Amino acid sequence: MGIGPNRLGVDMAKLIRRWLMPLILYTVFVIILFVVFRNRAITDATELVNNNLIQSAQSDVTTIMKPLNDARLSAAPMIELLGQVDSTDEESVDLLADALSNSIKTYLLVVEYPGGDGTVYSEDETYDGQVIPVSEFDYVMRALASTSPQYLYAEDDLITGTKATVLMIPFRFRDNELGHLLIYDDLNAFLGRIDVAVSGRKTITLIDSDGSILISGTGSEALTRSDNLKSAVQSMGARLDLSQTGRLKNSVIDISPDKAGGYKLIQVPFGMNGWVLVNIYNSALVDVLVDRQLGTTLSFAGGLLISIFIFFGIIIIITLISKFQERKNAKKLEEKADTDQLTGLLNKKATERSIQEVMDAAPGQSGLMFVVDIDDFKHCNDNYGHAYGDEVLSELGRHLSGMYRASDLVGRIGGDEFMIFLRNVPEDPELINQMAEKLVELSHNFQPGSITRHKVTLSIGAARFPSDGEDFASLYKAADRALYTSKQNGKACLNFYQQA
Repeated sequence: MGIGPNRLGVDMAKLIRRWLMPLILYTVFVIILFVVFRNRAITDATELVNNNLIQSAQSDVTTIMKPLNDARLSAAPMIELLGQVDSTDEESVDLLADALSNSIKTYLLVVEYPGGDGTVYSEDETYDGQVIPVSEFDYVMRALASTSPQYLYAEDDLITGTKATVLMIPFRFRDNELGHLLIYDDLNAFLGRIDVAVSGRKTITLIDSDGSILISGTGSEALTRSDNLKSAVQSMGARLDLSQTGRLKNSVIDISPDKAGGYKLIQVPFGMNGWVLVNIYNSALVDVLVDRQLGTTLSFAGGLLISIFIFFGIIIIITLISKFQERKNAKKLEEKADTDQLTGLLNKKATERSIQEVMDAAPGQSGLMFVVDIDDFKHCNDNYGHAYGDEVLSELGRHLSGMYRASDLVGRIGGDEFMIFLRNVPEDPELINQMAEKLVELSHNFQPGSITRHKVTLSIGAARFPSDGEDFASLYKAADRALYTSKQNGKACLNFYQQA
C-alpha cells in the first residue's frame, strides 16, 4: 500500500518538530553563547594584557629606583656613624664617606659641612676631593629647610655637568652641627638599567608633573619628539591626566584605553618629585598581544567546552589554594624550627647555618663575630628565680637584635650565650672599635627586669672574618678564646682574638 501525500506531510512535520526545530534552537543558542563568550573573552584578554603592561611599568620603576633605594639603605649606618663624629673631624668623615662610596653604585657622593661647603667623593680623580659650595646650588637650596631625606632633580649637577637625581639626607654631627649627605645618580643611565625584553616594542618615557619629558627611549617619535608629552597627547585628541598622581601617590593610573594616534600609553607614578613613568606601545602590537591571549578560545568549540573549562578551572583553583596553604604551613614550620622561642632570635643550628652561608657566598668579604656571655647567670636564676632569668635572656635578645643592621645575624647559641655576626664591615680599626663599643656600653648599662631591676654584665669575645677564621667553626673557636680571655680578665669586658 502506498503512502499518501498527507501522511508524508504529517511525518515530515513531526520530524521537523522533533529534530530540526531543537537543532535550530540549539544552533541559535550556541551562536548567542559564542558571541557572548567571544565578547567576554576579548574583554578579559584586553584587561589581562593591560594588567601585564601595568605590572611591567611598575617593575620598570622598581628597577630604575633600586640603586637610589639601595643607596638610602646603605647610607643609614653611615648617617648613624657620622652622628658620632664632630664636624671638624674631617679625617673620620673622609673614611666613612669613602667606605660608603665604595659600597654603593653612584658616580658622585658629597658630604656638606656646616657653612655650606661640601667635599666630593668620586672614582673620577678629576672631581674626587674637590671642595664645592654645594649649599649655593639651586636644586640644593630648595631643599635645605627639609628635615627629612629628599629626592632632588638637577638638570645640571654643577659638578660634572651631568643631568642627575640626588638623594639628599640631612644629619647632625656629634657637636650638633647640621650636615647633608648627597648621593648622585646619573639620570641618563636610568633607562639603561631596564632589560627591555620587548626591545623596540615600547618607549619608556619619564616626565614631570607638568608633562615635560625628562628622558625618553627611542621610538614613538610622534609623541616623544616634543618636549612635552602631555601636549603631544592632547594634539592627538586625547588627554594625559597627571592631576591624579598627586592624590593617589603610588597608585596606578592607566590611560591605556585611549589609543591616541595608534598608541597605547601606560602611566604609573614614579614616587619621586611628582614624576610619572609612561610606557608607550604601538596599538597594533597590543592588538597582537590580545589576539595571542585569546588563542583558541575564539574558536566555535571553545563556546561548547566552556563548562569543562570552568570545571577544570575550579579544580585548578582548589589545587592552587591547597598548594598555597601547604607552602604557607611549611614556611611557618621552617621559621618555627629556626627560631629560639624565648628570645625570637635564630637558634643555634640556624645561626651556624646562616653565618656559614654568608661566608660561603662572600668568602673575601670582611666581617665581625661577637660571642656574648651573661656573667654569673646561674646567680640570677638561683637568687631571683628562673622567671627573672628568662626575662634577662629575652631583654638581652631584644637589645642585641636592635643594635645593628637588619642584614646582620643575631642568634642564641646556648643557655646564656649569644652570637652576633656583622657582615661587610670595612677593615677600619676605628670603625670596628665603634661596633665593639656598642656591646661594651650595653654591658655597663644593662639592667633588665620589668618589676625588679638588677645590673647584669656581659663578657664578650670578638674575632675578625676571614683573618681569624675562614669558616664558622674556626671563627667561633677564635671568638670563644677571646671570650675566655674576657672571663679571665675579670668579666664585664670585651677582648678581640689575638693570634699566637
